[in-house]
Amino acid sequence: MYRSWKFVLSSLLFLWLSSAIPAVAQTASWTGTITDAQDLPLPGVSLELRDLDDGFVAGTTTDRDGRYELLIPEGSYRLSASLLGFDTHRVTVTIASGGDTLDIQLEVGTFAQEVVVSATMLELAREYVVSARVAEQRAVQDIAQQLRTAPGLSAVRRGPINLEPTVRGLQETQVAMFVDGTRTYSAGPARMDSEISHVSPHTIQQVRVVKGPYALTWGPGAMSAVRVDTFRPEFSSGDFVVGGRFGGNYIQSGENRDGFAGLWGSNDKTRFALYHNTRIGNDYEDGDDKVIPGDYKSFDTRWAFGFKPNAETTVEYLGGHQEQRGIDYAGRILDASFFKTYSHAGEVTWRPRDGFVAEIYGQVYSNQKDHQMNNDEKPTARDMPGRMPPFGLRVDFPTSSDATGARFHVLLDQGVIDRMRG
Repeated sequence: MYRSWKFVLSSLLFLWLSSAIPAVAQTASWTGTITDAQDLPLPGVSLELRDLDDGFVAGTTTDRDGRYELLIPEGSYRLSASLLGFDTHRVTVTIASGGDTLDIQLEVGTFAQEVVVSATMLELAREYVVSARVAEQRAVQDIAQQLRTAPGLSAVRRGPINLEPTVRGLQETQVAMFVDGTRTYSAGPARMDSEISHVSPHTIQQVRVVKGPYALTWGPGAMSAVRVDTFRPEFSSGDFVVGGRFGGNYIQSGENRDGFAGLWGSNDKTRFALYHNTRIGNDYEDGDDKVIPGDYKSFDTRWAFGFKPNAETTVEYLGGHQEQRGIDYAGRILDASFFKTYSHAGEVTWRPRDGFVAEIYGQVYSNQKDHQMNNDEKPTARDMPGRMPPFGLRVDFPTSSDATGARFHVLLDQGVIDRMRG
């Protein structure tokens, strides 16, 4: 009995060893090196081996020299090699007993990635104010030019000194423009000038820009508004006080010259202000030595006279005359022969010291602009054989813009209403 069991156990051990030896013999070593298009080794490449039924068999990564090794049974498999920045390499391989070598070269891949950039929008103030001091420090040639650095504001250049202000993307007739509270309009077609381009930047007290529907309180049909207030001295107490200033600017590009002078005075009953500004510009050369048309001449004179018949009432007259001549418009078919602007306004303000009414204000005004365009230095004015007609043409195109209006308002004292309720 003992011998029988010994024989059985010996037979089973022999059969197990017989089946194990072939299994070891079927395991093969699969090696290789992975490089890029320049035959440089790629470390960290992920290799994955799957059977033909897509079942996972083995995986590894390349070492610092780009080498890898897989110990797997012989058979057919699907091999994939992947690395960020390269196309995934896929191949079907058959591994025989004894192993084999497979070197792989990865190609640089294309990125199909989505990049999301986010930023917080700048807070846009409802009203932006430029003072006279800031305007002088910037030494601008046009009022709209100094608005370019403000949030939500910009300016489109129409000519060498005529810039068109834009407010939150609104421009031209979408932006109402006022000078000393009077409505003004451009005179040139195709926006060759803006409504405020005929006011010298040296005569301003401040420039106010209102963004949004609140601009309707200044005038109808305005989703945004720009208001220019010219300089008026404060009424002073005691003796008559006289002041003045003068200065100039020079810009080498175009030899732009800018000279200005002002004189003013006031006491407790009377005040006056008188300003003049002359601006001259010329053609200039760009970086390629190409001449850019930039000629212009501008002469601006403004005045204001006010008096107080009593402590509660102020009567004021404001006027101005500006003339711009020989303005070049590069890239347009016509230049401007001249712009002539005549402005007149009368104001009465009554501010009682107490009572239900805080202020009564009235204004009448007239703004007249004459404009003429020509083609003197344009190609259409020269003879050109082969063109129809071949001879030069003379073009003069006069236009005008006149605005006459009035304003009136009454301010009530809220404090008086509150006291009456009490």
